Amino acid sequence: MKKWLFFLWFIHFIFLTDASAFTHSWTQISSDNRSTRGWTVKTEIGIDGISGNPQWAYGSSGVLGSFTAMDPWMVWTPPYPPIYESAFLSGQPSDYNGYSFAWTWTGANGSYIQTAVATGIRKVPLSYNFHVVSGGEHPTIGWSNDDLNFSQYRIRILNPDTEALLDEISLDYAQFGAHPVYKINEFSFLPGVAYLLRIEARQFLMPSVYSTPDGIIPMVLNRSTLIVPYTNSVTETRKRSMTWLFPLLLD
Repeated sequence: MKKWLFFLWFIHFIFLTDASAFTHSWTQISSDNRSTRGWTVKTEIGIDGISGNPQWAYGSSGVLGSFTAMDPWMVWTPPYPPIYESAFLSGQPSDYNGYSFAWTWTGANGSYIQTAVATGIRKVPLSYNFHVVSGGEHPTIGWSNDDLNFSQYRIRILNPDTEALLDEISLDYAQFGAHPVYKINEFSFLPGVAYLLRIEARQFLMPSVYSTPDGIIPMVLNRSTLIVPYTNSVTETRKRSMTWLFPLLLD
């Protein structure tokens, strides 16, 4: 009987612990060269199940400044966590190599801190020559980027009014190369609706000096972000006409 009671208590404890635990997906120091604002650096953290907002601090020569609250940036639908961002820092990428960064948050079981010393921060060139090969609900797009030191493209689809993230697709640079062409089958673009496409070229680096309370390593992300509009100009009327036309052509 005692064994069964202990077993039931143990299962109950596990569920309670899992239910109250925070979900920490990633932390990164983002060096972003963006077509709409130039180069900046900030930090981001994807985390859920915490009390209030996470805080961050940074400083040179191993001396941190004051911790300040991070702002909500994106709220993803489950299973993705909310994303928080720090203030933007300007200057030159080399200004922040060797800087210390830290993040802290409060979970159900106490407070936690994560730290990293940034290295390898650089300015990734913007992608260029963006063009729509074929439009419609699932467009095929192309662009170019001659930089050889990143590993991944990411296409992000945003609502232009709210900048809410609607979908994202990751492409391996080794497969798509400097002049990728890609058909977006993962998302359906509604006719006549304006969207924003973010074409990111991304390089992740792991700092040599860091500390973490939960096994999630804070990374340096060097990224360029080309932002372009896209509207599916194929109307529903035209689509219905084409549907009727194709059987006639086949006959």
